[in-house]
Amino acid sequence: MKKILLIFGLIIFISTNSICQIDYNKLKKQKIHPIRIDTLNENIIIVHQRFYTLYFRQSDIKEYAKIYSEKINVLLNEKNRRTDLNDWSEYTDDEINRLSGMRNFPDKDKPVLVEFNYLGAELINNGKFMIIERQTGNVIENGIKMKKIHERNGSSFVQFHLSSGLVFWEIITRLRIEE
Repeated sequence: MKKILLIFGLIIFISTNSICQIDYNKLKKQKIHPIRIDTLNENIIIVHQRFYTLYFRQSDIKEYAKIYSEKINVLLNEKNRRTDLNDWSEYTDDEINRLSGMRNFPDKDKPVLVEFNYLGAELINNGKFMIIERQTGNVIENGIKMKKIHERNGSSFVQFHLSSGLVFWEIITRLRIEE
């Protein structure tokens, strides 16, 4: 188990250094102002979450990424006007099986979302995204904040919160592994 956590920590460290341009260690808290994206005329990547849908312009993804991961690069080279990714991380296995109608649902979007996690955080931090509440269909334009969270065990996270306090995106910036 410790080896798996170590490998996971190294992947996160390498991913952060190779993709992110933001030094999250220097940030504590800040307000974020998202943009409106023309979803009909721009090439977009959509991340469907349980309560929210996030929209990112493919041109912004290309601009912000220093080094594309293999899966993100494949996604951008497909030249699709709209790419939908489903983030099932907030659902239980039973909910996923019930909603998908199958047991052991194959989550084909998970590998791409894992690689997109840090790049998405960078785009969100710079306001290069649009977020819509799924239940009402309303675009959320105000009250979004980034906070750096320090856990007692020495790990650090960056979380993106709505005015309601709900976290809609999170990345690990430091993972402490105890032996």
